[in-house]
Formats: sequence, structure tokens, C-alpha cells
Amino acid sequence: VAMAHAFLFTGQWMNNLYRTSSPNNPEELQEVHCTTACLKSTCSSLMSRAIEACRLACGGHGYSQSSGFPRLYTWATPAETYEGESHVMWLQSARYLVKCVGMVTSDQSSLPAGVQYIQAWLTCDESISVL
Repeated sequence: VAMAHAFLFTGQWMNNLYRTSSPNNPEELQEVHCTTACLKSTCSSLMSRAIEACRLACGGHGYSQSSGFPRLYTWATPAETYEGESHVMWLQSARYLVKCVGMVTSDQSSLPAGVQYIQAWLTCDESISVL
């Protein structure tokens, strides 16, 4: 239940980030892409694992059609490959984060608000607000 609420609130935050981003600002679009790619792959992967854990907790009854888990499992697991395989999506997010680390270490420019925690972490600057 907690995971479902976390997904819901994160999705709402992501929606707000998307709506407030400017289509003419490539830095904001990169941040939105990184965040959506990571969110999509993480949510779909955790959802599949949670359904499987619930099915296993039911023992042999989890395989029964009357439990609902077989139908739920076949509905949820393909989400890991829809619109991009999860590992590829995680790699796209990682590439962006590595790029942000490079920007901080070379003092090129300031980072977008959503990834300023990287700058605070690398420089040990506690004055940078990450919330």
C-alpha cells in the first residue's frame, strides 16, 4: 500500500514537472526525460516484483485463476518492456546523471533544480537546498 501511494505522489510530482517545464529549454527537457525514464522503469519493475511476492505468499493458491494473480501478473509484467526496456531506461537516466556530475566537476554551469543534490553532495556544500 505504501509503495502504491509513493508511486501515486511521485507521478503527480512528475506531472507537475512536465507541465512547468519549457519545451524551448533543452536542459529542462533532459531532466524531464531522465526523471520519467527512471520513474517508468523503477515503478514497472517494482510492480512486477510486488505482484510476484504476493502470488508466492499465497502458496499454491497464488497460481489459481480465482486468486487473480495470474491475470494481474500477465497484465503488469509487460510494462517492463513497453515504451523501452527497463534496463535501457535506467542506463539513459544514469547517462544524464553522469553528465551532471561532469558539469559540476568542470564548473560548466549550474544544474537544474531536480539534480542539484549532486552538486551539494560532490562539493559538500550544505547551503544548497535539495528540497
